[in-house]
Amino acid sequence: MQHFSGYIFKILGLAKGRTSQVPTILLGMVQLLCAIVSLSIIDTVGRRRLLLISTLVMGMGLAVLGGSFVMVTGFDQITKTQCEEYVRCGSCLLDTKCGWSAEAGKCLPQRPFAANSSMLLDSCPLDTGRERVGSWIAVCSFIVSLGAMSLGLGNIPWIIQAEMFSQALRSKAGGVASILNWVFSYVSTVSFLQLAFAVTLPGVFWLYAGLLAIAIASVYWAIPETTGKTLEEIAVLGAYER
Repeated sequence: MQHFSGYIFKILGLAKGRTSQVPTILLGMVQLLCAIVSLSIIDTVGRRRLLLISTLVMGMGLAVLGGSFVMVTGFDQITKTQCEEYVRCGSCLLDTKCGWSAEAGKCLPQRPFAANSSMLLDSCPLDTGRERVGSWIAVCSFIVSLGAMSLGLGNIPWIIQAEMFSQALRSKAGGVASILNWVFSYVSTVSFLQLAFAVTLPGVFWLYAGLLAIAIASVYWAIPETTGKTLEEIAVLGAYER
């Protein structure tokens, strides 16, 4: 999701002209800060507890993010044959062949304006109070979601998997975990826009929130608390005691 942060901020009307990368940079700074906080509190709070908090907050943030995008883009599916069929700027910009004309107040094909790209906006104007409120809610929930990921879900699994596997399996298991991590990262990246086209942008975020609900249950029932235990004690636990 963070790979499309610049694209999402454009839909939310926050990435314009020379300052188009500022929101993405600020998001990266928030993630860095949350990662530093995670390192400082992980042994105090506990790996399992921090992982549960991180996953829960991220899931709630994505659920709110989906709701806020209903206010900004609605449930428009990106399957229109004519750009003029899109009535919202956010839906228009999701379709790569279209652009939003502020002068005409509607979505238009990009090709006729190739010689004068200034006629089409690279970021959505927020014309109504509903869109402005939805935009700021979306920004806050987006930052909270990715910040929560950096707090636990983005780094703690690497710590736990290194502790739970035996010395004989640790290198192979770590290699498999790395491969799967990059494979699923690739799948989630290339499928994001296709999912947005199929189930709408709010639907994508609600789908992700549902997957995180499954992850919360998995962490609760399957992951033991390893904080304060030696590798020998963790091996004795058999990865079942919490």
